[in-house]
Amino acid sequence: MTVPTARDGTNQSTSPAHDGIDWPAWPMTSAAIEAAALRVLRSGRWAISGTSNGSESEELLFARKWAEFLGVRFAVPTANGSSALVACLEAAGVSYGDEVLVPGLAWVACASAVARVGAIPIFVDLDAETYAMDPDVAESLVTDRTRAVLLTHLSSSIGDVDAFSDLCARRGLVLLEDCSQAHGAMWRGKRVGSFGEFAAFSFQSSKLLTAGEGGAAVTGSPNNYLALQEVRCDGRRWSDEPTRAPFPDLVPGSRRQGHNFCMTELQAAILTESLALLDEQNCTRIVRVELLEALLSEVSGVMTVRRRNDPRVDIPTFWHLPIQIDPDEFGGADVEQVRSMLSHESALYLEPVGAPMSEHPLYRPTLYRRFPSDHVRRLETSRVALPVAESLSKSCFTMPHHAFLAKEHSLERFVERLRNVQTKLRDRRP
Repeated sequence: MTVPTARDGTNQSTSPAHDGIDWPAWPMTSAAIEAAALRVLRSGRWAISGTSNGSESEELLFARKWAEFLGVRFAVPTANGSSALVACLEAAGVSYGDEVLVPGLAWVACASAVARVGAIPIFVDLDAETYAMDPDVAESLVTDRTRAVLLTHLSSSIGDVDAFSDLCARRGLVLLEDCSQAHGAMWRGKRVGSFGEFAAFSFQSSKLLTAGEGGAAVTGSPNNYLALQEVRCDGRRWSDEPTRAPFPDLVPGSRRQGHNFCMTELQAAILTESLALLDEQNCTRIVRVELLEALLSEVSGVMTVRRRNDPRVDIPTFWHLPIQIDPDEFGGADVEQVRSMLSHESALYLEPVGAPMSEHPLYRPTLYRRFPSDHVRRLETSRVALPVAESLSKSCFTMPHHAFLAKEHSLERFVERLRNVQTKLRDRRP
């Protein structure tokens, strides 16, 4: 696949300049996105659950475009990434008491979606060099109750697709890719999301492709496709016949008790237009990250953590780039002090990595009153030591992807601010 050449100028607004730093605003808009939104507002149909206006729904159009982009047969839009995960798990047959391997450091939905369907999330530690799930640790955790692996492509690293595909094939497990942080990444010439039996995406406001909220579940199987449709739309599916106004596009299914996980027409239209920009934006991010890493190589005690120099990765993507610091080079300050000071110095919000999943403050399975006490105990005892995840959480902060759409001078100024923070903290040392 040919990746578009990055352009130095993009159609984007910027936040107010801060001492020579101009960070692009995110989410971005364009004339095409704004025209699409206005088209939907005037269309008479704002959701797939409404009646047809005689034209193809924006949701179906986006589903087709997204599947074509990924190189998969089917895509089913959802309300958000969490509902895409739940839809995939339910369509895969993951149910009460099953175990699902999930990353030990990620957003809480990786665990809470599994718990929501009655399964037990089993936390897998990360590879310290790649910031991705460790396949050897994963294999050691497989039991006769394990049903699936949730391979999450974290921040700026693609998980080892080869190793996890092999593991799932040998052990009879469902491979479910969580690509919510890796829109457009490629492994061995294929987009991530095209390797698993299912894959889930998020289009939340911070993501590389966004409509504020939204998600999608994808698959290559016709049977899985029907199951996903019915799970996400109260048991209904798209009609096989062209729909004429004023009749609905949805017809009753016969296989699943579903949920209302539908995307709006406005979100779908925004995503269709934004998709046209994704490859070029990702290409720009690659160039800017290379620049940033070259600049950081001259700062002692600082490095980025991601899968690098792996010939299987044809196109990396950068959502949140983890930056690791050595406290000894910052006057003994912890990562939170460095992160907070640098966020203020650079006028850019640098996010904490967050706690390992077993300690995540938003993962609180004891509050699930719908489950019996013995099941809740299993949810609690799945909390295990995650030494690599814990080490990364205490030594890294993350830099958001929209910073890599900035001009080169902004990244140069950012590294200058990092040096300033380092000097200030060293000077404080007793």
